[in-house]
Amino acid sequence: MKPKTAPTSPKYDLEQVDKTLDTVWHQPEITPPPRLPLFTLALWSIIFAMVGLVIVLVGIGWYLRQVPNSRLREYLPATVTTIIENSQGGSQTEAPRAVNSFGETLVPLVVKPATDAVSTDAQITGSAIALSSAGWLVSVESALPSDGLVAATTPDRSPLTISKTVRDPAAPFVYLRAEGASFTPATFAGNNDVKPGQSVWVVVRRLTATVVVRRRLLPAPMNWRPGDQYTARWNLDEPVTAPPGSAVVLDDGRLVGLLGPQNAVWSAEAVESILKGLFEDQTVARAACGFSVLPTNAGTRLGTTTGVRVGAADGTTAITPKGPGDVAGLKAGDIITAVNGTTIDDWDDVLLAARPGREVTLTVRRGETDAELKMTYGLLRP
Repeated sequence: MKPKTAPTSPKYDLEQVDKTLDTVWHQPEITPPPRLPLFTLALWSIIFAMVGLVIVLVGIGWYLRQVPNSRLREYLPATVTTIIENSQGGSQTEAPRAVNSFGETLVPLVVKPATDAVSTDAQITGSAIALSSAGWLVSVESALPSDGLVAATTPDRSPLTISKTVRDPAAPFVYLRAEGASFTPATFAGNNDVKPGQSVWVVVRRLTATVVVRRRLLPAPMNWRPGDQYTARWNLDEPVTAPPGSAVVLDDGRLVGLLGPQNAVWSAEAVESILKGLFEDQTVARAACGFSVLPTNAGTRLGTTTGVRVGAADGTTAITPKGPGDVAGLKAGDIITAVNGTTIDDWDDVLLAARPGREVTLTVRRGETDAELKMTYGLLRP
């Protein structure tokens, strides 16, 4: 009988045990995902914010085009207006149209007879754009520091003879007259007079200053263009106040004029846009003399009825610093009696013949002394 032997422990593969223990006790560490730098996060945030802002602005523009009378317009810059209408013999002819940043066609400033009783031989005063039944007359004070005429053309773009351009010595306005043109009597200044008895619409824009105009407020429904803050119908027999920049409109919607010396809705950019349409993007170059003039009999005793006096009745600077007149040596109070040896009694003739870059000889009287000054016209663009 074989002797009993003690049981032995099972055999283990020590190498395998080591591997198992190593697997259990040395699990690989979980590496967290890399973090974006703080600068990169900020940059992407700014980009997304700008894209969102652009989307919002595009949406506002679309909304304003769909809803013209939106109150949002009150918080946006006022758009300029310009002429879009021609009229001759009662029929309307399409003219080049300008649009604002919202894609809207801009409002016309139309000045023409309303009835047979209205005088057709009246001058129009104003630093705005005026349209007659014979053609275009363009003038804007912000683009005309010293010269009266911007440009003129008929609906068929043929030349229109300007017989008169007169600067008002007491206010910053320009009178325009064209041969064959018919105008409704109107004054685009502090007092705005349309033919007594005419009913007009006055569109009041949100401005701070006020002027007195000859109107009387009457109850009437509002029927002016969308987007204007307030509209009222006034008659022309009692003075009331209205802000500068308000629009005077006839019953049929024709715009007669804008109130007040500001004429805030007009700008050089508006004139430039209409001229580009009229002249097919050609540059319209106008001469600049750089000084304002007064008639020699305007409140002074100069002992002469000819020539013009360098000066400004409204207290503004008569001579533009470093302008053509200043460079030539003109001084306020000088009397210009002749241009290139030709005696003048009206500055209009000089302005109409002026060309940018042309040198002229001015005969100037200063006190008891006469002298000749050479002046080269500058270039004035709308």
